[in-house]
Amino acid sequence: MKDYESMVDAEKARALAEVMRTEAILAELDPDRLGRELPPDMPESARGEWEEFVALCDRLDAEEGDV
Repeated sequence: MKDYESMVDAEKARALAEVMRTEAILAELDPDRLGRELPPDMPESARGEWEEFVALCDRLDAEEGDV
């Protein structure tokens, strides 16, 4: 019988490395972790407020860039 435990551990390590790589890329693209999509922990009824908040952040970022 093969030793599958070492194969599983290697697969877990690869999966963890991929998650960490993805997180690093996302952190570079979106350092404030703001994102554009409605966060999963917010109800759909808050979508309008979320979109207003994101737009406000965009305006503030644009103003900071002009200074």
